Amino acid sequence: MPITATGLGSGLDVETLVAKLVLAEVAPLEQRIVAKEAQFQSKLSAFGLVKSALADFEASAGRAALVSNYTSKTSISSDITSVSVVANADAEAGSLSVEVLALAKAQVLASERFETAQSVIGTGTLTIQIGTTASDGGSPPNYTFTPKEGVDSVDVVIDENNQTLSGIRDAINAATSQVKASIVNDGSGARLVLTSNSTGLENSINILVEEGSGNAADNVDQSGLSKISYLAGDASGRNLSEVEAAQDASITINNIAVTGSSNTFSEAVEGITLVASKETEATVFVSTSRNTQLATAAVEQFVNEYNELITSLSGLTAYNAELSRASTLTGDSTIRNIVESIRGEINRAIQFVDGDYASLADLGITTKTLDGTLSLDSSRLAAAINKDPLDVANVFARLGRPSNSGVKWISSTEATAGGDYAVSLTDQTTSGELTGGVIDTSGNNGNKRIIFSIEIDGESVALDLDTENTLQVPSNSNNPSLDEIRSAIEAAINAGLTGGRAVVVSVATDEVGDQRFVFTSSSAGTESTVEITSVDAGDAATRFGLAVAAGTSGTSVTTAQINGLDATWDAESRRMTGAEGTDVEGLVLEIAANATGGLGSVKYGIGLGANLEALLNSYLKTGGLLEARTDGLDTSIEDLEAQRLALQNRANRLEEIYRQQFNGLETLISQLNATQNFLTTALSGFVEPLSFKK
Repeated sequence: MPITATGLGSGLDVETLVAKLVLAEVAPLEQRIVAKEAQFQSKLSAFGLVKSALADFEASAGRAALVSNYTSKTSISSDITSVSVVANADAEAGSLSVEVLALAKAQVLASERFETAQSVIGTGTLTIQIGTTASDGGSPPNYTFTPKEGVDSVDVVIDENNQTLSGIRDAINAATSQVKASIVNDGSGARLVLTSNSTGLENSINILVEEGSGNAADNVDQSGLSKISYLAGDASGRNLSEVEAAQDASITINNIAVTGSSNTFSEAVEGITLVASKETEATVFVSTSRNTQLATAAVEQFVNEYNELITSLSGLTAYNAELSRASTLTGDSTIRNIVESIRGEINRAIQFVDGDYASLADLGITTKTLDGTLSLDSSRLAAAINKDPLDVANVFARLGRPSNSGVKWISSTEATAGGDYAVSLTDQTTSGELTGGVIDTSGNNGNKRIIFSIEIDGESVALDLDTENTLQVPSNSNNPSLDEIRSAIEAAINAGLTGGRAVVVSVATDEVGDQRFVFTSSSAGTESTVEITSVDAGDAATRFGLAVAAGTSGTSVTTAQINGLDATWDAESRRMTGAEGTDVEGLVLEIAANATGGLGSVKYGIGLGANLEALLNSYLKTGGLLEARTDGLDTSIEDLEAQRLALQNRANRLEEIYRQQFNGLETLISQLNATQNFLTTALSGFVEPLSFKK
């Protein structure tokens, strides 16, 4: 029978055969890649859930570690439309009675009426000052104007480009923020209105005018730019009208009168800010109390987020014994180490605690044996918070508790170690001093007059003393002793000094027996100085060792120490900061005014909320443990992609090989078919054997 085929050449379904042969060889490898990829992707998703759960718990630990949650105060006003109140952590719980007698007002000045805002006024320079205007109460009164300290006067140049009323308005607004200029049309004309941007007597306005003529009457005449003058200290120079007088706010707190330049009183009662809104007809009562809700909410959220974290991690690492099925992260060492570290912090007792509570158990928070979650005794926690919120803060926060009321803990950093640290502040000052030359004691021959000038703390005194005729000494002698001369010089200098300045004159004897006058200022510190500025060369001053010279200025050195180590001291804020590279690095304490010497100690503890926040951040931060794990999984997935590409290349090569083989088979079959056809044709020409016998 002839060889037949169902297709071209061999008649075989070559495409199907090649595909199945290639698939049979690469399919097991591809399945392994797919399985590994699914495993890695599953772990990647699981670690994403871990990160999310840890981030939520980190946030709750951070909130529990905020000291402000435990020191917060709540304040209430009986009439918030008249007096509002805000209390900070330093406020004492209690109530106050408040009456608003007068509100602070800003001064308002207005010019005469002009036809329009484009009316030309004149050119020159306006000098605007802010300060206090005072009256002597006379009739007519005399006024004085005192510029406000720290506020510079402002010169406003008015030229041909801006000499209109609107131009002057715009120039003033561009030059200063202390005064607001506007134009008001009252129906009869346009008026320039100047309003102080701050209330109170110390923010009154003074305006001088210089029209460039050198005329002293510029500020008082009624022509040109002088129409805008307002000499607060001179009633004759007030060409602007006072529409509203500056006024201080006046209130009483517990029947004690308090005044201020604004309607906000933030320093009258420590920790409390009162804002007066309108004058009162009846007493307003404000009360301050502890805000325990923030502390309670912070601790409750901490417990809830911890329980959610433990539940989430347990689900990701659980093993189902009945089904013999492991979870995605069962046996993962990273998760195991994280859980162990967190539980270690949860069960840790806080050191250097100044209070009754040092652990979660002390606050009624215990661990359930069955699943490792926390159980909260709400009534026990409430009792602890109501007793002293700071004792509860010790368990969660970074907190310093000074033993001395003159010391206030401000802040610390992660570099600050827990401990009980001694605090001291020592002020060391010296006085300005000048030591003269050697005194000639060989005799009193020659000129007896001592003429010289000396400066004590910057104040100069000129002396002309006659040791023979006019010098007043106790012995009334024409030949006074050295001590009598010393005493007379000291008395003469002090008689010429003012402002509490004084000097002490003494006689010092050196190791070889020479004697010298020593002038010492009675003050101390860097402003304490002594200097002889002039000496009459022809008098006896040189015989007494006096010569032009500057003495040694006084010094003022404050030594702040924490834990026996020198701390950085800021005199303006009265704050000391622990030395870098030590256990107290970053510890900031504020010292009350006049508090010096040994100031007790500060117990500084690091609560578990703060420690957990730092621990969790080390896991979650860029380059942290979890990122390292997820980066490793991403790398593994990328490697699988490379393996998949290599497998595809291998399949392509196999397909090529199989196709070549089948092509060879096609050629062979074609040749066999051709031979078959030839033989069939050749044999068909032969006579069938023995056909002649038929």
